[in-house]
Amino acid sequence: MKFRTGMLLVAALVGSCLLSKAAFAETTELEYADEFTTKSSGSMANITTFSWSEKPWLFLQLNDGSTSDALPSVADTWSTWRDPSGTNYTLTETTTVNGQWLSFSDALWNSIRKAGDWTLTAWSQMNTTTIDPDTGISESAAIVYNTKDTFTFKVLSGPEPISCGLFLLGGAALALSRKRKKV
Repeated sequence: MKFRTGMLLVAALVGSCLLSKAAFAETTELEYADEFTTKSSGSMANITTFSWSEKPWLFLQLNDGSTSDALPSVADTWSTWRDPSGTNYTLTETTTVNGQWLSFSDALWNSIRKAGDWTLTAWSQMNTTTIDPDTGISESAAIVYNTKDTFTFKVLSGPEPISCGLFLLGGAALALSRKRKKV
């Protein structure tokens, strides 16, 4: 009796695994279609140097093989931002849109912002489930995305060089106009 019950339990487990294939999910690793730092959400300009007053954003576009802006499933993304002193900060995002911009809240960025070279690494996972129309069997697959490389961006501590130049030019113009008034 115990043998028969044990065999029925094993048969039920094997059958459910074969029907769902969830225990044997296929994992595919891909690179992002596009990834870069930029100055604002929605911007497609690749920027690697930021002034003290600017907040960097990370843009990631998943490579799911489609041209649609909608993903076939939900994607979870993690990014690690390492500041110049070596402290790591992690952001997580869940999205159903292919093309996402990640950044810290203004308050958090203002509290962790440091001048120097920052290092950024990102990865995403998208889990998809499809049903084979012929067999009705559910198939699960995980697609894992990794950054092509860890990349860096720089935060400047002072005003931009162009701002400094304009300030000096304005000061020189004021000095010249004062000198002319005296003569």
